[in-house]
Amino acid sequence: MPWWSQITPVLAALSPIAGLFGVWLGQWISRRNTETQWLKDQKLKVYGDVLRAMNEYSLWLLDTSDDMKFGGGEERQNTLDKQNQQIAAEFQAAYAVAALFVSEESWTLIDRARPVFFSHSDPLADFDPNSMDAEHDKLTQIRGELISCAKSDLARK
Repeated sequence: MPWWSQITPVLAALSPIAGLFGVWLGQWISRRNTETQWLKDQKLKVYGDVLRAMNEYSLWLLDTSDDMKFGGGEERQNTLDKQNQQIAAEFQAAYAVAALFVSEESWTLIDRARPVFFSHSDPLADFDPNSMDAEHDKLTQIRGELISCAKSDLARK
């Protein structure tokens, strides 16, 4: 009796186990891919929210600085104050979860930007347009560095 005829019953008995292992392996790979994609989506959302808030706040700083330099009226100032509060709230929401998803280097940059968003929250304060221009420049620099960090963070597997 040839040796393969003795192995055939063993292989037949193992085939259902191999099939179950294949199903389990397929589900494990699928679950891992889903988790990886979810994490990448969360990173992308946080980076998008933070960068959008930084961009909008930079524009707000320029508008407010120009308004102070050249005059814009009380109604315009009220609109700018509302924009400031809304943008700061959007940044704060992204900031609250950023540490969970972004790289340490990105988190440090986001944390450096945080004081800029709240340094102009007092509506009764008399702000200097030059300091607002300096805050704009600071935020622009941080945003540039964060874009670079975000690219490398999102490219990681």
